[in-house]
Amino acid sequence: PYPLCALAVSDERPVSTQSTWGVQNSDLPRATAVVVRFGGAFVQSASDGDGVRRPILRQGILNGTSPAEILQIVSSVNGHQSRQYGIATVSNFDSAVFSGSQNGGFAGGVHGQVANIKYSIQTRA
Repeated sequence: PYPLCALAVSDERPVSTQSTWGVQNSDLPRATAVVVRFGGAFVQSASDGDGVRRPILRQGILNGTSPAEILQIVSSVNGHQSRQYGIATVSNFDSAVFSGSQNGGFAGGVHGQVANIKYSIQTRA
C-alpha cells in the first residue's frame, strides 16, 4: 500500500491522526509532530531523519501560527521539495498540505473542512 497520513481537528477537540505509512516503515516517530489540544502535523516522503522539521512544526502549532505560515517557514529547510507536509490546527481552526516536486511518480494531498472538522490528508506513490 502507498503511504497515507491524515490529520483531523475540530473547533473544540484534540487532534486525531492516522497513518498507514508506519505499517511498512519504522520512521513514523520521525514524521509526526502532534501537540494535543493545539493541532498536529506530518512530514513524510523523506520524513525528518535529521530532526529539524518537527520542532519547527511543533513550535508553529504552539505559537498559533497558521498552517500556511508554518509551511512557509519550513520551506527554507534543505530538502523541502522531497517532503510532504500535512498540518491541522485548533487555535486558528485551519489546515494546509504541501507535496514537493521530488516525491516520486505521484504525490498529492487535500485539506478542507466537513462540518466542524478540519482535515489534512497526503499520500504518494
